[in-house]
Amino acid sequence: MATDFFHVDGVTLRRYYRLFAVEVDSRVVHLLGVTTNPAMAWVTQVARDFTSDLEDARRRFGFLIRDRDTKFNSSFDEVFASIGVTAIRTPVRAPKANAFAERWVRTNLMGDGRDAMAERRSSSPRIAIRLEPISAVTTASV
Repeated sequence: MATDFFHVDGVTLRRYYRLFAVEVDSRVVHLLGVTTNPAMAWVTQVARDFTSDLEDARRRFGFLIRDRDTKFNSSFDEVFASIGVTAIRTPVRAPKANAFAERWVRTNLMGDGRDAMAERRSSSPRIAIRLEPISAVTTASV
């Protein structure tokens, strides 16, 4: 599992930060939350909600790759450690170390900040990434 933030500037010039996680083996992307102020407490609460959903769906992962963003604090890591997932921080100034998350952002966002997923869904029947809520992912697909 790899996680990171990306931002989208709205029509009102307000910046929205989206937290997402990519399942490395299946390429399923989970959009975990959207906020204008990604504080550490918000990130930790989103992690609690996500780990609860993972437990309910009986999904298991060994590692969570994340960057060294200050929004990911020790309590964020502890939430994942509580379900047996080891958080791995990428080295300093090494964006390629979290290549799964970085590639998803590059693939699905245009340079002007518009969300390209809707355009790709409507124009192309072949999409390499599935966006599904955790409750929709069955344990049979694990």
